[in-house]
Amino acid sequence: MDRTLIRANLNENPFNPIREFEREIIKTFKEIEINRYPDPEYKELRKALADRLNVDIDNIAIGNGSDELILYILLAFHRKGFPLVITHPTFGMYEKAGKLLGMKILKFNLKEDWGLPKKDIEEAVKNGAVIFLGYPNNPTANCWPEKDIIDVIDKNPGITIIDEAYYEFSGKTLLNLVRERQNVIILRTFSKALSLAGARVGYAISHKNNIDVLNEVRLPFNISLFSEKLALFMLNQTSWIKEKVKEVIENRDWLFAKLSTLTFLKPYPSETNFILCKVLYENLDVIAFLKEKDIEIRKPDMEGNYIRISIGKREEVEKIWLSLKELQEKLK
Repeated sequence: MDRTLIRANLNENPFNPIREFEREIIKTFKEIEINRYPDPEYKELRKALADRLNVDIDNIAIGNGSDELILYILLAFHRKGFPLVITHPTFGMYEKAGKLLGMKILKFNLKEDWGLPKKDIEEAVKNGAVIFLGYPNNPTANCWPEKDIIDVIDKNPGITIIDEAYYEFSGKTLLNLVRERQNVIILRTFSKALSLAGARVGYAISHKNNIDVLNEVRLPFNISLFSEKLALFMLNQTSWIKEKVKEVIENRDWLFAKLSTLTFLKPYPSETNFILCKVLYENLDVIAFLKEKDIEIRKPDMEGNYIRISIGKREEVEKIWLSLKELQEKLK
């Protein structure tokens, strides 16, 4: 009996590039002088990113995943006395890092349709704040209207961070705002579409002044030589990345259509590599049921009986569907 665990709980990419490019990656690693420290400025990686994004190298900062950059942003800007403004629900690292630094945290519940409570947020940021906006938002998997986000940015004399961790799946970006405004930071990661969650590489794109402030608090050598070389390698695998993103999106849409036929679940449309669902029976423990089937999914940090399902390979989403279909039969 196949007892392979399906990890559908961390929004990882199911495709491992080391298995696809083993010979090329081993060759790259053999060229590393592991007895030497990395370049503390990561100029090669920053230059490669800057060229692809059509920005200057001085507009890029490198982090040990987006998590580290979130902490650095808060370290850099909370000294100005700004509160942290976040939506609820959203990515939990914003609040965790803010609490770690003892910041005043203002949370605003999303609307019933996961819309942005724009007027409330605009009032909260009018004197300056550090605000994080997921684009798309995790766990609700939606992008808010660009105009709503721009209105918030223009009301905020502090700093607005647009977290585009799932940009490759949504196809939507606010990168142009970095070229137009000095109070915006875009966060991106190699962990999702680029399949390097284990390498821990993220980057921030912003005005040079903001990048300089981040570098004042950034630790030296904050990513390893291996991680830097893997990131550089994956930046050149454009066709492979597009192919795998397309496959994940197809699997997501296939699973969404299937989930929509179940009477105990309400799936929400997704612009990411995961699907948020509301369990319509308050005491039904779908997470425990799937765990017995060797499928791990996640309970997002939000009130109510919600689950979040990360999208994997076709055989994985098919097993998830068949398991939930079995649960449907048991509920009859």
